[in-house]
Amino acid sequence: MAPNQSFLMLQQLAEQRRDSWTRKLGVALAQTQESQDRLRLLVDYRADYQGRLERAARGGIAGEGLRNYQAFLANLERAIEQQARTLADLQADVSRLRAEIANEQRQIESYLVLQRRRARTETQREHRRQQSQQDEFATNSVIRLTRRGGGDD
Repeated sequence: MAPNQSFLMLQQLAEQRRDSWTRKLGVALAQTQESQDRLRLLVDYRADYQGRLERAARGGIAGEGLRNYQAFLANLERAIEQQARTLADLQADVSRLRAEIANEQRQIESYLVLQRRRARTETQREHRRQQSQQDEFATNSVIRLTRRGGGDD
């Protein structure tokens, strides 16, 4: 396989990996948004329920009713903590995926640079070969003219 073909194949593989990471990032971003929305909903619900508890306490609440409010708020607090951990994990995934995409993009750019260098080297080599042929042709022409002329000057 020609070196340019090898670079092209490696570049295409890196592009496929980058595209795959990008699709995964899209999913992770959507999941992160959903997780943020759930967390916000839980926090809002907790605030609402705490307000209800305060209003009930001001109006007088029986012991069992107070325990039920407190138990429910404790459950909400655990749900909020769990959702916050889930959100943190998803945000870490998003960061990791962005790093993977950046890494693949750097590899793609490296392959492109190598391809351009190789093309430039080939162009220079071809230019030198053509120049050498032209020089040889010119030298041979001068030699032929000199032989034909036989030194008539």
